Amino acid sequence: FGIGRKMATFATTITLAFIWRNYWALAVGTVVGHVLELGLSYYVHSYRPRFSLAKVGEIWSYSICILVQSVGRYLETRLDQVVVAGVVPPGDMGRYTISAELGSLPMTELVEPVGRALFPNYARISADPSLLRDVYLRVFSAAATVCISISAGLVLVSKDFVAVLLGPQWASSAYLLCWFAAAGAVTGISNTVFSVFNAVGSTRLSATQSWLRVAAYVPAVAWAASTGTLGNFVIARFAISVVLAPTFFLQLRRVMPITFSQLAAALWRPLVASVAMWIGLTMISFSALINNVV
Repeated sequence: FGIGRKMATFATTITLAFIWRNYWALAVGTVVGHVLELGLSYYVHSYRPRFSLAKVGEIWSYSICILVQSVGRYLETRLDQVVVAGVVPPGDMGRYTISAELGSLPMTELVEPVGRALFPNYARISADPSLLRDVYLRVFSAAATVCISISAGLVLVSKDFVAVLLGPQWASSAYLLCWFAAAGAVTGISNTVFSVFNAVGSTRLSATQSWLRVAAYVPAVAWAASTGTLGNFVIARFAISVVLAPTFFLQLRRVMPITFSQLAAALWRPLVASVAMWIGLTMISFSALINNVV
């Protein structure tokens, strides 16, 4: 379902870009992708909704918090880019945007789609907090493994990754990619709580945590803008992600009986594996250097 929409968006955008040679290709490609997504939704699922106001009050009381949460999550991901666009030259803005997209890939393309797919399962077992905790811990462990391992790998091979994927003219983006990858890992792990909050009906907690990030990003981005240094924007993003991460799991304890020791038990394996990966890559690089000298 997701691949079909993305392939349609990609094919339409690239084709129109070659024909029109302007940015309208991006807008039209996005619209085509969403139209196809609507059509595919009727093909892949037999449910046929119809217009009704019978449950409008119940739905609105839930969805208004989801709307507030969505606005907050949009701002938290775009606020720094809006400010960067007004502070640095277009070339630096391009490097910043590309680095942000690459660094957040584990979160946006793996962890968040899984979280959306797990939402109905969380909702089904929401009446049993102990079972919900056990299922969440397994999901948390898998998300931590994906985010930490891929992000650590991006940090360790950032220069080669940028050179191969983007070319030597983007070499200066490697530094930004390192920080974005680290921030993406922390954010991706923290964001696993949103599906749980929404599934148990605690949408206010989701909205609160989203806007807490926004509130924290505002002074951090303002500081980065005052320095005029591009790297400070992403360092600020990483710092805020780390500082606020514990608050997400403190809030999680309000909806299920979970401890920080249980969360830590799910984190140590991918952390140790990442250290081992760093040692292995360092040894390989050192051996290659010795061989070149000899």
